[in-house]
Amino acid sequence: SFSPKESAILVSFFFANLLLHDLDDLLVEKGLKYYRYMDDIKIYGYEEIDLKRALVEIDMYLKGNGLSI
Repeated sequence: SFSPKESAILVSFFFANLLLHDLDDLLVEKGLKYYRYMDDIKIYGYEEIDLKRALVEIDMYLKGNGLSI
């Protein structure tokens, strides 16, 4: 049996993976270096312009799916 807090974490983890799996695929396809834990995403790169493009790409994906940053 899980506590309410543990249950909330499991539910959040499940829905983050469900809703962001296609975003993961998109970022991998674009060759971006990133790390995601639940809904926290870190993108790595050397050029600021590349990181800004990645941010725009993520924002467009999320907005297209009724989500936001």
